[in-house]
Amino acid sequence: MAGRALAGALILAVLAGPNPGEAVQIVGPPISNTQEKLDVFGVRYQRFGTSGAKHILLGLPDLSDNNNEHGKYSWSPVEDGSVRHLIAFTWDPVNDKLITVVEPADSTSRHHGKSGKGPKATTLEFTDLRARVAGRFGRSVDEVNVLSVVVRSETPGASVALNDITVNGQLLGNVALSGFNTFNLLGLDFTSGFTVTATLVLTGAFHGQLNDPHVEILAGITGCEADADCDDGLACNGAETCDPMTLRCALGTPVACTGACDTGACINPDGFCEQIPGCPTTTTTTTITTSTTTTTSTSTTTSSTATTSPTTTSTSPTTTSTSTATSSTATTSPTTTSTSPTTTSTSTTASSTTTTSSTSTTTSSTTVTTFPPPVPCDAACGNGVRDAACGEVCDGADLGGATCPPDRPMGTPVCMPACHRIDYTPCIRAPPVEICGNCFDDDGNGLTDFEDPACCPFRFDSSVTSGRLVSDKVASSVNLCSIVNGVADQLPFELDEVYIQLRQPGGDELLCARIPAGDFVAVPGGFAFRDPKHSLETARGIDQIVARTRMGATVTGTFGKRAQFVQPPPGAVDVTLGVFSRGMGPASGACSTTRVEFVAGRDDSLVYPDDAAAHTCRRPGGSQRSTCRPTRRNRAVTIPLAGH
Repeated sequence: MAGRALAGALILAVLAGPNPGEAVQIVGPPISNTQEKLDVFGVRYQRFGTSGAKHILLGLPDLSDNNNEHGKYSWSPVEDGSVRHLIAFTWDPVNDKLITVVEPADSTSRHHGKSGKGPKATTLEFTDLRARVAGRFGRSVDEVNVLSVVVRSETPGASVALNDITVNGQLLGNVALSGFNTFNLLGLDFTSGFTVTATLVLTGAFHGQLNDPHVEILAGITGCEADADCDDGLACNGAETCDPMTLRCALGTPVACTGACDTGACINPDGFCEQIPGCPTTTTTTTITTSTTTTTSTSTTTSSTATTSPTTTSTSPTTTSTSTATSSTATTSPTTTSTSPTTTSTSTTASSTTTTSSTSTTTSSTTVTTFPPPVPCDAACGNGVRDAACGEVCDGADLGGATCPPDRPMGTPVCMPACHRIDYTPCIRAPPVEICGNCFDDDGNGLTDFEDPACCPFRFDSSVTSGRLVSDKVASSVNLCSIVNGVADQLPFELDEVYIQLRQPGGDELLCARIPAGDFVAVPGGFAFRDPKHSLETARGIDQIVARTRMGATVTGTFGKRAQFVQPPPGAVDVTLGVFSRGMGPASGACSTTRVEFVAGRDDSLVYPDDAAAHTCRRPGGSQRSTCRPTRRNRAVTIPLAGH
């Protein structure tokens, strides 16, 4: 869906407040940017390290669509420094068009790319916006109520920053951090369109489109996040749902009261169907069962008869006569035959079969009577027990396991009086907390990063011995010498990020400079950071920090020829030194805040404690060590942080 947050991007969300006349309020991370929005038009600035076309895209998301306007521009980044370009993006509802203008901010800068010529201004226009948005998204440009500025800066050895961001002339600030942060601006009126201006700062060399560095300004329409956002509290018209594609609420299916005892009317807010008084419905069911039983029997009879008869054989003599030519012989032998009786047996078998049948019939009836909802269910609501049989969704504290939705996790939902609906109105968004290391007052308590106890679980003592601030139009020269009462291994400058912050008590922050981990190098007796070309944008013009350990204390000198802050009037300035390990998170923060009373010095400068002492704080030259030394004068007072 269009409008989804980009991973690894830095997002500045500008939300229109409910009342056009209300004061503009900036609220920073971790205000969630999960509120759904549909981006409907915008502009994209890209291809900082490549030639060719499509450096600027203007129109409808996806901005790379060929139906959008695109133009060519020479960003001319340089490897050994920074270049700046002025960008402006305007929505003109009267003339129904978008306009963007890009031009170099430093016409006399030496950084103009290989050709030596400065880039020319480029202007693009995208017309007929209203009809195009309606045709693509089915929404009206008049519904626009959110503006997002996306800065993606993840190219090794290079950075993208957006400074002096304004919306309709309201100054928002700078975006110079890599990573993922969200900033919200409440209280703007978009009914007459808007104009966004900013200074785009490109530092270092961009190698092609590695990690896709770009800046986008997107106008969108916020919508529902969950079905609960669409609930009108009336059950008869059905359960409303949130369409994740259009971010609009979809109507539910109305309750159909078509029962035998229903009058056809539905009663809000609980969605009960009105019943016809005294309308019982009786249903009688009669069942007849017939069964037949068959019995078969078989009998068998066997009889036998025996008969005996005698047998007689007669005996007679047998004579055999033999004669030959010369003689004759006569022989007589008797023959005897025995006699025995004979017995004959006869068996006879007879069988008979008998079959018997019987039939039985059973009749049963069931009567069901339906009555209108019983009165006891109405009385059940309020007993603190959710009775599902009575249609209860909740009852008192028994919410059936329901909790606040993830986007509004704080609070506890409550059961509506009729026990048929849960009210999520008491659920609110989590309060903002301070995000350490982004140079922004995230929780709105007037303290930024290491001025805030949330980022400073460990506190060390420090004191400013001398200092000097000199105004130079839009920048200031700063020299500060301090004593940190701690041993070197307690403040590992070479391993942690170091922050220098200046603020007028009770007023706006003057400076928040961040030196990333690893940018400190070892020098005799300590560590040092040097950036004479001001190539590190997050240092905000601080070009040298020297820290050396002497007799159990760390002496530090902070210097900047063109620090990016406006010199305040004479008076108190809170100086904060913070040390932070991003990998370990807020638990690793260590800091100290010192209040320094600056007085007017020579040449419109501010000095502490006076001109003579301030001149003892000078930056080292070449191999010369810093002249920062503790003085015999009173040191500045270390301010105890709240909670320490």
